[in-house]
Amino acid sequence: AGLGAVGRAARNSTAGQAVRSTAGRAASALTGAVAKTGRALANGARASGAKVAQAARGMGKGVADLAKRVAGRAPKGEVVDIPTTKLVTQAEKDALNEYVKRTNAWLAANGPKAIQSTQGQLSRESSAAARAERLRARRAGTPYTGQAGHVPDSAISGTAQPPAGWLDMPGKSNSVAGGVLGSRIGVLLRGFTIDGGPPL
Repeated sequence: AGLGAVGRAARNSTAGQAVRSTAGRAASALTGAVAKTGRALANGARASGAKVAQAARGMGKGVADLAKRVAGRAPKGEVVDIPTTKLVTQAEKDALNEYVKRTNAWLAANGPKAIQSTQGQLSRESSAAARAERLRARRAGTPYTGQAGHVPDSAISGTAQPPAGWLDMPGKSNSVAGGVLGSRIGVLLRGFTIDGGPPL
């Protein structure tokens, strides 16, 4: 019985060593696999990050290029000529020249504007503003000799109060300046010429 017990103990010891050895190898293999997987994930993350950064740079460049193309196609506006055939006096011509110079300067600073209708509310407000300006000038001892002209015309600015100020426009100068706008509602205006050339 004693010898049998010793034999069994020996066998059990050998089996334990084998189990421990197998478990050790399995743990090492598992550790190596985990480490390898970790390295693969890290490399993948770096690669993905690089691809994302590259894609972002590409998108940014694409947006910038699109903005440039859109800017290149932006409407430049139309230059409208004002004939002076209906103007008789030099004072009328001088007033028209001053109107065009100031209007062109305002458009250059603020960009092309769409010509709009002055019918309805805008017309009433513009007329009321002109009457108030004439009254102010008369009370100040500097009455208008002609009409109180909006610079630019309300059809251009869209406001009753002229953003570039008022202008004394004698004779037909005011009606000639505004007369070229009625048939061009919706047109994007960049500026004026007078008789085919720049204002004097």
